[in-house]
Amino acid sequence: MATGVVTTGVFTLIESEVNRVYFYNYALYANFSASQTIQGKTVAVVGAVTETLATLNSPLDPLTGTIQSGMIDTAQEYEPVYIADTGNNRIVQTSDILGSNWRSIGKPGSGTAQFQSPWGVAVDAEGKIYVSDSGNCRIVRMDSMTGANWASYGTCGAGPGQFSNPEGLWVDSGGKIYVADTGNNRIVRMDDITRINFTSLGTPGNGTAQFSSPAAVTTDAAGNIYVADTVNARVVEFSDMLGTNWAVWQFPVNYLTPDGVAVDSTGRIYTTDSLQNQVIRADNITGANEVSLNVNYLLYLNGVEAPSGIFVDPNGAIYIADTKNNRIDRLFELSYDNEIVLGSAGTGVGGLNLPHGTVAVSETKRVPVAAVTPPSLTFPTELVGVAGPAETTRLSNIGLAPMIVTSVMSSLADFPITHNCPSALSAGQSCTSTVTFQPAAGGVRKGSVEFALAGAASKSVSVAGSGALITVSPPQLILFEGQGGTVTVTNPLPTSTSVTSIKITGKFRQTNNCGTLAPGASCTIHVSWSYNGYVITGTLAVTDSAGTVQYVSLTGE
Repeated sequence: MATGVVTTGVFTLIESEVNRVYFYNYALYANFSASQTIQGKTVAVVGAVTETLATLNSPLDPLTGTIQSGMIDTAQEYEPVYIADTGNNRIVQTSDILGSNWRSIGKPGSGTAQFQSPWGVAVDAEGKIYVSDSGNCRIVRMDSMTGANWASYGTCGAGPGQFSNPEGLWVDSGGKIYVADTGNNRIVRMDDITRINFTSLGTPGNGTAQFSSPAAVTTDAAGNIYVADTVNARVVEFSDMLGTNWAVWQFPVNYLTPDGVAVDSTGRIYTTDSLQNQVIRADNITGANEVSLNVNYLLYLNGVEAPSGIFVDPNGAIYIADTKNNRIDRLFELSYDNEIVLGSAGTGVGGLNLPHGTVAVSETKRVPVAAVTPPSLTFPTELVGVAGPAETTRLSNIGLAPMIVTSVMSSLADFPITHNCPSALSAGQSCTSTVTFQPAAGGVRKGSVEFALAGAASKSVSVAGSGALITVSPPQLILFEGQGGTVTVTNPLPTSTSVTSIKITGKFRQTNNCGTLAPGASCTIHVSWSYNGYVITGTLAVTDSAGTVQYVSLTGE
């Protein structure tokens, strides 16, 4: 049994034509979060759902179509995701692939908590975060996303302790740090951020122990080292930093550019190809059973575009830095059927700018983790004292241990709430808070719904709406062949108010007798226009003394 809520979705229309007959196909692709109970055990899950409608002969009202096919994929969650948000000069952490509990650190610069084109990101067994700060020619380590115990190592150059535009970064199970020192055409390994046992392998070229702009590095369970040797169009495997047992998976030079590399728990090798917009997998370094995934021709979501960093978790989930699409993609078995995406172009929460590295951490500690969906609620304008339609926000425990809910409160009386949250939420459980907007005063009203928690970081949902001192009716005027129309403005409140502004757009005109309105009084706005043989549209904006604007849409036919 599973219960959940859709968190994001894309509704797509595809138009096709055969012999001048047009056909229309609609598809819904959405992400969801849920709790799933199997044999009495409840866990948090996220997933993707796809629904397609049977082909229609008209694009109108697709909701009346018949569902032709559908698919639901789920994956157990709590797996924090780390992203090198290169263009925004920061590192991002979320609690899951849905972007819950978004946090970031970094701004442009070369000091503490500053980056210049961070390219790779890695996490060690203790949870410490490592970054290849490419533009600053250094490697950074911090204990957490607070930047605690910030340490950096490296300067620009080609000698020991120096880097030139380092890109890929990996920390193995023993804590050794591997760096794709791209500008120096070499791989660097050191035991610690303090440069203990700094060693390097590589010179410019395309032979054994040579690289040309290596972009990524990783290791497998046996300690073998893998490198995405970009300009040489190959993935290289070797056993140690001497280049022992050098082996190559070769691609056509000048046709394919491997930018990322990862190895799954079965030893299969993955690489990203930014030039041909694809992800490629082989059973081993010989390239056996090579398969590729490129543009998603199903058109539910765009496929990868200029992908770079790649990571595969122990459960086989594939995380891709989908660079040109400004997002992180998560797939299983190189299929878009169960794709979940995180991020879109932007600089704030949920925004990414050319991400190049990503890693996900399989959490082993049993801790509660809270997430709220959606993080904000915006209500339509309501008359002071009148309750509008309710909205709902959801609190979920996406962690692995019970979470204590100490209180659920509204910070402002304008937003009364009811909720069904118990005193404790088990792992995978959710509860909801129903919020109503009933403004106590005119103007913009802002508050929050506060979820106070014990054992996990408390959460809040911002709420906002505008209180009106007048009513404006009707909300829409449709005028035919030059006819005029009337909008009525009324003060239903027990105190006087006034209309401070009336503005009209489009080729419409207005006259009015509005000003100060006594309790219960009304005024009228007459809208006119001239018919010229074509349809025009516009808007009437009416502002009260509290600054609240109400709109009437205008159409002349």
